[in-house]
Formats: sequence, structure tokens, C-alpha cells
Amino acid sequence: MAEETATGTLGLGPSEGESWAGQAPDDRDLLAQSRHGDMTAFGLLVEKYQDRLFNTTYRLCGNYQDACELTQETFLRALKGIAGFRGDAKFYTWLFRIALNLTRSHRRRAGRRRWRSLDQPDGTLELASQASRLGGDDCPGPAERAEQAERNAKVAAALDQLSQQYRTVIVLRDVEGLNYQQIAQIVGVPVGTVKSRAHRGRLTLRKYLADLVE
Repeated sequence: MAEETATGTLGLGPSEGESWAGQAPDDRDLLAQSRHGDMTAFGLLVEKYQDRLFNTTYRLCGNYQDACELTQETFLRALKGIAGFRGDAKFYTWLFRIALNLTRSHRRRAGRRRWRSLDQPDGTLELASQASRLGGDDCPGPAERAEQAERNAKVAAALDQLSQQYRTVIVLRDVEGLNYQQIAQIVGVPVGTVKSRAHRGRLTLRKYLADLVE
């Protein structure tokens, strides 16, 4: 994730001399421990999901710093509400739902902004994999970085042109790889609605990116 990770920001990493080596406990064990105030257990949950959550919020909000803040706020909300989490859904589904609601609120407050750049501060290209699937090589060399950056900008701009409903489903399905049932739980709509939004979103996206997919 970013240089300032959610774990580091929240101070949830292992204490000096402490080790998290060995087989990692599953989410249910970590949740049970977290409900009893075990911050090391919650830190493991943060460590497990922070990068994935950051990538999702980044693609949904289009701003690196905003995505960092939204990711941190998501974990803070989760920590405050973990005692009331009943476990009807998987933890990451609940977590993604919190992040999605925060991102929606953020975009409403900020207004519809164009994605000026999705390059990280260290120069890596977050959308390289998507752009390469649409019409480029897997690992562009130095001479191809300018072309790759242009593709990334087009993909980002096309995603931003989608309605929030379509963009959310496209990011969760085609970028994060969640299945339709998981997305339905996160978004709070029937599976059939998720499939319809994914289909319509892809058609619209292909129209915007016609010059890349030809």
C-alpha cells in the first residue's frame, strides 16, 4: 500500500520483539479476539486486507491521498463497530461495505472529479494490469512507459465516466475478482442486478475504450 500503511497509522503492528510467525489464524479467530480488545488480532486483520481495500477505494475515488484516508477511516469504523458485527457475512464483505459507503459519501461531498493521475508517488502504475489486458504488453520497458501511462489515463477516465453503480461493480468484479454473490452482499442488491450492472458497465467501458480494444 502507501508508505503510510493503515497498520502503521493506526499503531496496530506487532510490538517490539513480538512475532506473528507460524500459521495465521482465520478471520473468525481474529474477530473473536478483537471483540475482546486484542489489538494484535485486529492488527492482523488490517495487515491482511489493507492493500486490497486500498486498491478498491483508490479505483473508486480516483485520488491517492483520499484513498489512504478512506482506507484508514474504514478500519477505524470497523474497530469501533466490531463488537456489533454478527458474522452474517464474511468480515471482508462487511469491511468492503463500510469502505464503499465512505467512498460514496466522499464523492458526493467532493463532486465529480476527473482522475488527473493514478500514478503512485513512487512512480508505479496502478492501472498497468488493466491497460495491458485491454491492448498492451504485460511489463512495458522504459521506452513504453509513456505509452502505458497514456493507456492508464484513458482507462481511468473511462472508469470515471461510468455511473457510480456501474463503476463499483466493475471494480469489485473485474479488478478485485469478487464473485457476484459477494458483490451483491457488499452493494446490497440482488445478484441479478449485479450481473446486469456488470454487463452494461462493460459494454459502456468498451465503447469508451474502443481505440484500446480494437
